Amino acid sequence: MLAALSASAAPTVTGVTMTQKSTQRVEVKYTLNEDAVVTFDVLTNAPGGAWVSIGHENVTHLSGDVNRLVTGAGEHTLYWSADRSWVEDPARPANVKAQVRAWSTNAPPPYMVIDLAIAENSNSTADFIRYYESAEQLPDGGLTNDIYRTERLVMRRIPAKDVIWRMGCPSTEKWFQWGNGGKQTTHYVTLSADYYMAVLKTTAAQYRYFNASFTSSVLFFPAVGVSFNSLRGDASTYGYDSVDPSSPMQTLRTRTGLAFDLPTEAQWEYACRAGSSGMFSPNISITGNNRTDEFASIGWCETTESAQTQSNVRYRGGEKQPNAWGLYDMHGNVKELCLDWFVSDLGSASATDPKAASGSNKVLRGGAAGWCWQYQCTSAFREGIAPTKSDAYNVGFRLVCP
Repeated sequence: MLAALSASAAPTVTGVTMTQKSTQRVEVKYTLNEDAVVTFDVLTNAPGGAWVSIGHENVTHLSGDVNRLVTGAGEHTLYWSADRSWVEDPARPANVKAQVRAWSTNAPPPYMVIDLAIAENSNSTADFIRYYESAEQLPDGGLTNDIYRTERLVMRRIPAKDVIWRMGCPSTEKWFQWGNGGKQTTHYVTLSADYYMAVLKTTAAQYRYFNASFTSSVLFFPAVGVSFNSLRGDASTYGYDSVDPSSPMQTLRTRTGLAFDLPTEAQWEYACRAGSSGMFSPNISITGNNRTDEFASIGWCETTESAQTQSNVRYRGGEKQPNAWGLYDMHGNVKELCLDWFVSDLGSASATDPKAASGSNKVLRGGAAGWCWQYQCTSAFREGIAPTKSDAYNVGFRLVCP
């Protein structure tokens, strides 16, 4: 039997009906009272009479007015190809309900996916921006499919608004100050807004969509050989709020209508920590400089001190354990450029949306697989690089947007 359930949210969803048009296709109609981002789930009876999801991984093949910004009050329609989504359960329950959820435009779902290939040729965000409640809802096999390392860019909403958190690390933490790095003095930081951050470092294939001149032989791996200036424009001219009109970053902004950029140093560390306060997220215990099995579960770094002369070392993203917010490779693989100017000491004063006003180098975070021990891949470790310098093997970037 098919029934229906309206989700209680603002904006409001009413009049939900679900009709099985065939053994393969289900039609769901619903009414919105205003523009909203719409997501969909299917619920079934659980022991004790509660209604629970059949699993987001079983509700992936959707079409129509769903997983996107739906405009206009009134009736809308979505379709679920159940035969393509719900294929693993040999004993499907008889009682299911449709759950339609409407999200306000200033509080959208946790996951946003930009189809870079479609954005290249379309002026309508409805064509290339999709939203999902979880990574399990991503169609076509989710992040295991390399389409999410080539033409689709997966962004995770970071719940940062008005959270007071501790940035930096205790002076007793190893590599609190490294030779070429800066002090990581602890202080409290507040970020004034949520933001989206890419779950993976930008790959070579993704970068080619907004920088046609970029070349690489390993398309599924992080893009390297990218300087701050080549990505955004001359750092001495274009600051936190502007980019060179001819830069790759502006090309991406123009095509998507989204204010993409590099993260600030505070945005990067907050997202990396994902609520943790230890050296790494997920929290692990390590000893020594050489890569341990514990570190190897979450990231890539040098195997031993004697391997510190390696070059051309980087790895396919998304193969290690993610942090609590579903972000991969925040520790190691390739270092990540940040928006801030590098300062030698973060200081102990509390700050809201901190930004370093000037300097000679830009911030690098996260450590790398080449020339970095595991202690140089912590949540707090920081160093700098000249904005004109492009590192051929161990510096890349990760995108954020409002």
